[in-house]
Amino acid sequence: MAKCFHLDFETRSAADIKRTGAFRYAEDPSTEILCAAIARDDEEPLLWVSPKFAFDDMSVCRSSLGADELIDEMNASDAPVYAHNAYFEQAITNHCPDNLNLNHLWFQIDYRRWRCTAAMSRRAAIPPSLEKAAETLGLLQQKDSKGKALIRKFSIPQKASGKFINPIDRQDDFIAFCDYCLQDVRVEQGIHKALKHFELTGDTLAAFQADLAINSRGLPVNLPALRHAQSLIETNEARLTEEFRELTGFNPTQRDVLLKWLKEHGFPGDNLRADTLDEQLEDEAFDPTTTMGRALSIKKSLSFASIKKVKAMIECACADSRVRGTIQFYGAGPGRASGRLVQPQNFKRPTIKNTDAAYADIMAGASEEHIELFYGPLLEVIGSCIRHFIHDETGPIFDVDFSSIEARIAAWLANEEWKLEVFRTHGKIYEATICRMTGMPLQEMLDYAKEHGKHHPDRQKGKISELALGFMGGPDALLSMAQANGMDFDVTEDELQTFLDRITTSDGKPLNLVAENLTPWDRTYYVQKAREYKLQEIVDQWREANPNIVKAWYAYDRAAKNAVTNFGSRHTAYRIEFFCAVTAGSKYLFAKLPSGRRIAYRDPKVEETVARDKKTGEIEHWPDGRVKTRQTLSYWGQIRGKQIWGRCGLFGGLLMQNFTEGVGADLLNNGIIKSEAAGYEVCSLIHDQILTYTRESQSIEELVGLMTNVPEWTKGLPVAADGQVQPYYTK
Repeated sequence: MAKCFHLDFETRSAADIKRTGAFRYAEDPSTEILCAAIARDDEEPLLWVSPKFAFDDMSVCRSSLGADELIDEMNASDAPVYAHNAYFEQAITNHCPDNLNLNHLWFQIDYRRWRCTAAMSRRAAIPPSLEKAAETLGLLQQKDSKGKALIRKFSIPQKASGKFINPIDRQDDFIAFCDYCLQDVRVEQGIHKALKHFELTGDTLAAFQADLAINSRGLPVNLPALRHAQSLIETNEARLTEEFRELTGFNPTQRDVLLKWLKEHGFPGDNLRADTLDEQLEDEAFDPTTTMGRALSIKKSLSFASIKKVKAMIECACADSRVRGTIQFYGAGPGRASGRLVQPQNFKRPTIKNTDAAYADIMAGASEEHIELFYGPLLEVIGSCIRHFIHDETGPIFDVDFSSIEARIAAWLANEEWKLEVFRTHGKIYEATICRMTGMPLQEMLDYAKEHGKHHPDRQKGKISELALGFMGGPDALLSMAQANGMDFDVTEDELQTFLDRITTSDGKPLNLVAENLTPWDRTYYVQKAREYKLQEIVDQWREANPNIVKAWYAYDRAAKNAVTNFGSRHTAYRIEFFCAVTAGSKYLFAKLPSGRRIAYRDPKVEETVARDKKTGEIEHWPDGRVKTRQTLSYWGQIRGKQIWGRCGLFGGLLMQNFTEGVGADLLNNGIIKSEAAGYEVCSLIHDQILTYTRESQSIEELVGLMTNVPEWTKGLPVAADGQVQPYYTK
């Protein structure tokens, strides 16, 4: 009896899988199965060729002997079926019309049987592509380098004719194509064997299976409204682009040309980011009635990233108006899911009021003129309504979101008791934080809100501090978070003068600088320095208010370094156990979370490096002239924010972030598994939030209860969640 099977399909289709995703690709009428390679356990794979494409003198058919029997054995078995990026094979067996035409030769395999070597690769902190995973692991079996050319030949229509090449007309090439399919399974088998210690088991397997079910179930979207919105977008963009060309003589997409032209007309910025454009449009010099102002306004309108999701949803939507395959299991290092295709993880919040009314008008087929008259610039309005298009016409959507979960977890990991008490009681963490930082009585802040019907002005500072500083962030992180939340740290005249009063000469005497007497250049300089001082003061206040979290940063750093430099030893700090082991041909640093799940850091190193100033980059020295050095910890992994792999720095704040996100992922998966078992059909994950379809007898209160029914290992962690019943996604 087989312990497992390995499977790989090769297909052809007029659909572009990179744009549509695997499920819409599989469903396309043009999609057909060309061949498949299947193997039992570690045995040599066998080849199955679709009867429509086989020919008599295929020498590769020798590999096909017994393939049909092996497929029957797999269909009749309950053994796991492995594939590399199993979403694709799942989509083909469950959604491809060609599979139905083959009289279910390839049965619809139960989602609980699927396993994924790409998911195992991500868990092992190596590149998830078949080719890169094999290279990284140094396998004897490597992906066939001729595969891309063969795929272009047989899997997509030819550009010149728009038709597929018939395999019988390119027999030698098709035999090579079949060999390529067989080789992929051999490589897949090698990856599976090499990563045996990263097998999906227990709760991780349950989370993966839930992920398969969620991706197969799909996210509901309002296709008629999306199509109308896209029509409006295309008309509006064409008109704005033509107007821009008339104003400037070139296209708005010509970034370098545009920036040069703007500078020639007095534009002070050095980039075209949204915040830069917003800042300049507020200046009287760039009044929208002027050529410059109008050009900037058009550029801003055409830069709304959210509107691109409209087209993406249309392209990815299946016939039942569901977008499938939007979640990537273990897509982030600590084990969190990431987004794919329409990227639900980064849906922007609305920037206009009355989004419900605007969306209703879009659904009703309102014109561009109507929308702009009542709501504002068309592209901004549609971008603000992007969440509303997630709309299940059969009933409302349940939406459950963990409350301040990262702040709760970080406080729990570090035993920051005052913060845990806040979450156990009133839960007003932003108010409590700023009060602890400044000494303001909490009741004073609460009384202000009650009296004025709005939050105390300082609450926002507490919010920004909490969001920016928990993972060792400094002034730059604080400023970035403030800008992202529409808050500034402008320096008042009093604050500037207070800062100037602190400046002394080298012998400690005051310089007696007066703000109103400064030259314009000096004023700019000292305002910047005063802002830096102000930001650093807030950072210092937050750290003083959270001493245990600060201690945890440095404890994690020490424990990780000790585990790396003392191989075989185990070190525990603030609920996390660190140790090193050799597996999959490499040394790993493992961090064991309270749940028992391990986060992996491949090829860790502790090195002595020259200390440099963070801002200037200059080498730092001790008072006696010796060069300062510090121990730095690094590992080999995916560089943050990039699609490349290399050495990555690892320090206490980043470790705290990883563990906080990792525990959050474990809690979310726990809630999903329990919710699914209770009959709630989750259709998407968005950060620490789930969306579900609703059925009769189901209630949002029950779903919140399931999501907050936490396991024993969370003892002492105050978990809370908010639930909403919505006709469409808005939160």
